[in-house]
Amino acid sequence: MRRRLISLRESMGLTQEQFAKAIGMKRSAYSMIETGDRGIKFATVLKIKKFTGVSDDSIFFNYK
Repeated sequence: MRRRLISLRESMGLTQEQFAKAIGMKRSAYSMIETGDRGIKFATVLKIKKFTGVSDDSIFFNYK
């Protein structure tokens, strides 16, 4: 999942700071999700879905 999030953010041309702000998080908290040091809440998945237009399920698929 974390690789999918990184890829999504980078494909949008956004920094962690910009992406985190757009979904209502601090950069440090979002960074911990990308590194796998913090789990992701379902509410955050919904915010990411709304911001990116990606379906909930695709965030959880294995991404290579």
